[in-house]
Amino acid sequence: MIIAPVVAASVFRWLLDPGHGLVNVGITALGFEPVQFLNDPDIAIWTIIFITGWKLVGFATLILSAANANIDPSLVEAARMDGATRWQIIRDIRLPLLSSTILFLVMMTILLGAQWSFSYIHVLTEGGPLGATTNIYYLLWEFGFSSLSVGWSSAAAMILFLGFGALAFLLLRLMERYSFHDS
Repeated sequence: MIIAPVVAASVFRWLLDPGHGLVNVGITALGFEPVQFLNDPDIAIWTIIFITGWKLVGFATLILSAANANIDPSLVEAARMDGATRWQIIRDIRLPLLSSTILFLVMMTILLGAQWSFSYIHVLTEGGPLGATTNIYYLLWEFGFSSLSVGWSSAAAMILFLGFGALAFLLLRLMERYSFHDS
């Protein structure tokens, strides 16, 4: 989580190099053909998604461990005294009390996943191959700074704002409806 995205992207560029990357060296050692992770349109988007997900695991772990540490231990102890098994404690106490945090992480991943993947897209594929890894944030940057099309960049920003605003509203409503609080 503490590694800068550009540094992580540079390391992945080295690892996924089609000719001499460690991943492809391992694949060819197993007798398979090297994989064009960043040059094949069908694989490039999944590679970016994997790298972004790998980076987000640390963030999710920190948030969930903090929320789990905040659960009142007397609730778990009372359930143990009542004869609850470990699975029952997880299912009936921990998961309901972590529901707000889980829904928050889902919302953050959906709303900010495209933003968090921007660095990887820019460093690894520059939106290619054949536009397969382009997303709305990359389009905003491309229009605004690469081609200096301010109107197109503003239009992309408005689509982003309205679309993600509506999505955030729906996700917040879901959080209100399905969250359980210990109070």
